[in-house]
Amino acid sequence: MGPVCGLRPITGLGSKSLASRLVPSNWALACCRLMSAVLIPSRRSMSHLKKPWRVEAKAGEPAGRVAARVLRQRLKTIPRMLRAAAAHGDDHQPIHALRVATRRCTAALDTFGKLLPEKKRRWFAKQLKTLRRVAGEARDLDLLVERVGAQALGGSCGPAATTRRRAKEGARGSSSVLAMLTPMQEAARKPIRRARRQLSGVRWQRRVRRLIAAISGRRAEEPFGTFAARRLAATEGAFLRAVAEGPPAPEALHALRILAKQTRYAIEILGVTSPVILRLRSLVRFQDQAGEVVDLVHAGNRFQRMARRAGDAPQQGALAALSRRESALARVALKNLRASIWLGEFLLLARPRSHP
Repeated sequence: MGPVCGLRPITGLGSKSLASRLVPSNWALACCRLMSAVLIPSRRSMSHLKKPWRVEAKAGEPAGRVAARVLRQRLKTIPRMLRAAAAHGDDHQPIHALRVATRRCTAALDTFGKLLPEKKRRWFAKQLKTLRRVAGEARDLDLLVERVGAQALGGSCGPAATTRRRAKEGARGSSSVLAMLTPMQEAARKPIRRARRQLSGVRWQRRVRRLIAAISGRRAEEPFGTFAARRLAATEGAFLRAVAEGPPAPEALHALRILAKQTRYAIEILGVTSPVILRLRSLVRFQDQAGEVVDLVHAGNRFQRMARRAGDAPQQGALAALSRRESALARVALKNLRASIWLGEFLLLARPRSHP
């Protein structure tokens, strides 16, 4: 049997089929979703993207021209987003937006890396990695504070006197944990403000212009449709090979999630002119579910480490309770992920295809 509806086959996945591990309902739903997905032009799946990230390209355009347009459009947003993230305030969204922007810019650098001078590409990659790291640390602490605030400490059963005592101890412990996290949360924002001072918008934009002016070589003249098809085959194949290795264990899930993000962002660039096997919607939902597991595991481990260093019993008890709660939620989230239709769809696509 050949590829469905003209889609190219993914090769190099090995002979072992993991699709047999899917329950029948997941298998049927995955087949239905896949058959409906291949009939939808890939361009429509990009329509939800905001203007800085939306790619407009034609298959016959030179790849270098598309690269210049995409890189200019994406990289010029970084100074503005960095200013917003460095501003004082209770709004955590600009920090998250900065982190996502660095990922999408990095995806553009990786996608068009062969068309760029290596030294200039490495400089931007290094700056974006630094911004992503400091924004990630600040975002992690924001999430920890939110989880402490949402945690309902204290039991609700047993004698009334015991319940009241546990509630008071829980309230003291929660306040103590927040008092510990608040200075850490503020300290995590300092590297963002320092980066804002170091990366002048004027200097950044000058470097962007120099990077774009240096795009050259035979590959820059290649039609974008040909360039995109080749890159897509490699990108989707790498992700499906990782999926085909087996259901993700907690320790391997973070790496698979990162690969899913990289694949998604590459498809956003390359999928406007070429058929896409993986659906963006499926990648996004898998990424969200995997992110929930990773965040819960990370929070549980961090609360556990903080409990070991806690200064008083109420604080230690509150942190230990938070760690247990996050770990329990992580186990449930991982179970849901392994049974999800999105993972089932990827396993279906990763099945070896027999040819007549």
